[in-house]
Amino acid sequence: MLKTDQALLEDIMEQCRWIIRYSELADAQSPGERSRIVNSGFNAGDIFDMLHFNAVVMNIQQIGELAKRLSPEFVLRTKNEVSWSDIRGMRNIIAHDYGKLSEKTVREIEIIDIPKLAAFCEKELAATQAQDDAIPVVEAEARKLVGEDGQIFRPNPKGDHCYRGEVLKVTDTHAIQRSSAHAVYLHDLRDFPGDRKPSVGDVLAIRYSNARIEFVEPIPDKTQAKARQQDLGR
Repeated sequence: MLKTDQALLEDIMEQCRWIIRYSELADAQSPGERSRIVNSGFNAGDIFDMLHFNAVVMNIQQIGELAKRLSPEFVLRTKNEVSWSDIRGMRNIIAHDYGKLSEKTVREIEIIDIPKLAAFCEKELAATQAQDDAIPVVEAEARKLVGEDGQIFRPNPKGDHCYRGEVLKVTDTHAIQRSSAHAVYLHDLRDFPGDRKPSVGDVLAIRYSNARIEFVEPIPDKTQAKARQQDLGR
């Protein structure tokens, strides 16, 4: 047997032994039986340290798998808050180069990074729920502006698009922008850069790229009058 094969088989056998021990421990029916299993060839502290380590590693790997399936638009929008590439990279190390993992690295991820990621997820999910709850209210406000036969649009999440017109109303969650005399766009306020939140009366060009606002610019005064005339004439 090649030395490399021998070393790999030894590692495989070690992993099998841990799995068997976990299974026996999980199946134990009494504290006495669990104590016997823990102490039969393993230090009690070691087995629980290893259980802890492997459980955390498995969860980190699963987080990486889930992160790979996030939409490119969401990853782009949130990349300054979460290093998704690092999360995916850690998943690859676990899946393909497990031996490079150190207890110190895993512990730092567990103590420092995971609470931050959990807080980010909680914040995003709460904001999304608030947005979802607000949609009927926002649409009702928009309906007042365009009438029963008017149209209410949302920005296209694919490709590059620019929306021009006057901001007619700003709610807690959305800006309502004129598209024409009988149509408006609903813009999620979370998508605006921090220093470019719109105000009622602003006449803006709002450019999106892959569901993310790239820039918000006021339309020059000469264009404002023309834009209003064009909107009302549609």
